[in-house]
This record gives sequence, C-alpha cells and structure tokens, in this order.
Amino acid sequence: MAVGVAREEVPAPIGVGKAADAPPARAFIADRVALLPVVLSAAGMWLATRIAYGVFTYFAVVLNPPGAAHARSLIQAWDQYDTHWYLLISRLGYFDPSASAFFPLYPALVGGVTAVLGHAQGPVWPTFDGVRLLVALTIANVSTLAGFVGLALLAVHEYGEGRTASHAVLVAAAFPFAFFLAAAYTEGPFLAAAVFTLYFARRGEWKWAAVAGFVAGLTRPTALALVLPLAWEYGRQHGWWEWRGHTRFKLPTALEALTVVGAAPVAIALYSVFLWQRFGTPWIWVKVQAAEWHRQAMPIWLTAAELGRRLVTFPLFSGAEAQLLLNLLPLLLCLVIILVALRQMPFAFVLYMLGLCYLAVSSPILSKDELIESTGRFLTVAIPIFLILARWMQRWPVLGQTWVSAGLFVQAVLMMGFFAGRWVG
Repeated sequence: MAVGVAREEVPAPIGVGKAADAPPARAFIADRVALLPVVLSAAGMWLATRIAYGVFTYFAVVLNPPGAAHARSLIQAWDQYDTHWYLLISRLGYFDPSASAFFPLYPALVGGVTAVLGHAQGPVWPTFDGVRLLVALTIANVSTLAGFVGLALLAVHEYGEGRTASHAVLVAAAFPFAFFLAAAYTEGPFLAAAVFTLYFARRGEWKWAAVAGFVAGLTRPTALALVLPLAWEYGRQHGWWEWRGHTRFKLPTALEALTVVGAAPVAIALYSVFLWQRFGTPWIWVKVQAAEWHRQAMPIWLTAAELGRRLVTFPLFSGAEAQLLLNLLPLLLCLVIILVALRQMPFAFVLYMLGLCYLAVSSPILSKDELIESTGRFLTVAIPIFLILARWMQRWPVLGQTWVSAGLFVQAVLMMGFFAGRWVG
C-alpha cells in the first residue's frame, strides 16, 4: 500500500541505538501520511481475527463433549481464570485483599459500563452474568482494536510506509498468546496504553505520552517497563545525552520530564494509596502476589540457573517440560531478536523490551513447573519485536509465512486448553 510521506530530518543522538534513533541523512518523521488506509487495514485485521475467534469458539465448544446447547456456552468458554476476578471486582469492588493483585482501570470500566446499562446489581460470580461478561469482552476487544491501530501508526511513524504497518499488526495478531487480547483480560487495554505511550513519546507529544503512561499504570504493574524508555526518549529529544561540555536544565523542561517519566509510577502510587485506605497497607498488592500466587522476588541470574536446571532434568516430552518451554521460548525469542536487531531499534525500544522481559521473570513461582508463569502472555505487548519482525517479513516473506502459520496453530492449541479450563498463560 503506497502512502505519501512528508519527510523531515531529525538530529542524530549519541550512544546505543544511534542508527535506529536517527540514521544519518535517512531518518525521517512521518508527519503527514495517508493514515486512513493504515487505520482501516489495522481495523480489518482486528475484525478478521475476531471473526476467526468466534468461528473457532463455536466449533471448539460444540464439537467437544458435552457440547453446547445454546449460545451461552460459547460466551462462557471465555470466562476463565483471571476473568473471574475482574468480574467480581467490577461487581463488588475490592472486597478482599486477594483482589488487590488486579489493577483497577479495567474492572472499573466493566463496572461503569454495566451500571450504565442498568445492570449494576447483576448476579455475583460464580453465578453466570452474561451481560457483565459481554461488557468485559467488548471492552477488552475494543481496546485491542485501539492497540492495533496504535501499532500501525507507530510503524508508519518509524518507517514511513503502510506495508510495515499492516505487517506489524499481522505479526501481533499471530503471536501465540494473542488470543488473550480477545479474552476478558487486561492484555488488550495494556497493549493500547503502552503502544500509544511509545507512539506519542517518539513524536515528542509529551502531554499525551504522559496520559497514556498514566492509563498504563492503572492497568498493569508492568507499566513500569515504560519508565526508562520515556526518560531516554525525552532526554534524547532535548539533547541531554549529547556531549556538549555543559548541559543546562531549565525548570519547565525538568518538570515536564518528571511528569512524563513519572506518569506510570504515579498511577501505581495512587492505586497503592487507595489500597492503604481500604486495607491498611499500600503494598498489599505486592504481598498478595507472594502469599496467594507464590511469586517470590529472585535475582535474575538465579532464575536463569533454575530454568537451566529444569530444562536438563525434566523428562523429555513431559507435561512439565512443555509448560516450561511454553513460557521460556517466547522470552528467548524476544531476547534473541533484541540482540540481533540492536542497531535497528531505537534505544527507547530496547529499554522497553529489556524492562518488559525483566518484569516478566523477576518474580518466579518456584512451586510451578513453568517457573516463569505467564511470561508468554506478558509478552503479547512486545511492541518493538512486532515492528522488527514486520520489517524482516518484507525482506524474507518465508519468515512471515512461517510466523503466521505457526503462531496461529499454537494459538488454536492453547485456546483449546483455555476453553477446557486448563491454565495456559
């Protein structure tokens, strides 16, 4: 798809990622692009995948015992694990300390929309509440639509063309755990918040970057992965990382930087203050992760050593080995791509990915075979990886075909387990 781009040279920064941040004489910001085709292409991919999920859900539920007698069974297939918590919080608020592990924005939206529909006092889970579940699924999927559009816009901004944008959305949609972007989870809302944070930051629109970062902080604690990228990008665009002998920091600029960089931590802090008022301690959401979900902070090198030990000691082709690989392989894939494409990524993107990978494995569960539980799901927001793979797809079409076919096949396998009530993410 051809798009017209107005090009404007940007100054080259200093340090790691220099070539990607501003390649000399070739780095341009796409400010005036025919964006409508890009947005429509992203929306089309979103619609196609939602239809595919609907068809898959129908056959997966109806053709498996005991089979489905009515449409309710199709909706209930998506009511699994964390969804229960979000539905409960949206109905009852933070009724128990255990609920504090789930951040407030998504359940608040579900509860608010449900109330607007006149269903605020609906059934309490585990009693089936079709209205509330449909609202939760709708919000998650609309958020994913925004995330796909934001990813496409970011690709256009970085590369100035529509083909990369459509490929980036395709790569994201084919990620093995991308079906969680359709489930009543926070993956969809967080994808939208994170991608627009990076998009506005790269464009230098700091007010909107701060707003998006704040939304991300109210959605998931992994929003902390945005702090260093925002700090680096703000400093890069203001020349703070260039050696000029003497750098002067003006008060208004410093305050703006603090607002942008602190947006996500402030959101998390405000949630913690609320929990302080509700349960008497601001960090109860951290304590609950340890007490209820058995997550324990551990130095990353010890986690890596334990992963290696389990890889060589688990029986070959065992369920324990499969669970471990299901979470380890997406992490290794992201790390390898970061290493290979280090000079192709803006350094802010490198920082974001390293932060995201670190947060995904920083609190392992020693009692679980997979150890780094949910790592694959957390990486559904590996935005820079999707952009790099999209570029590689244009150069090597076979890579794109392999990624899409393999990714969708793994998704289908995982969704079957998800619908059967097995923990897969």
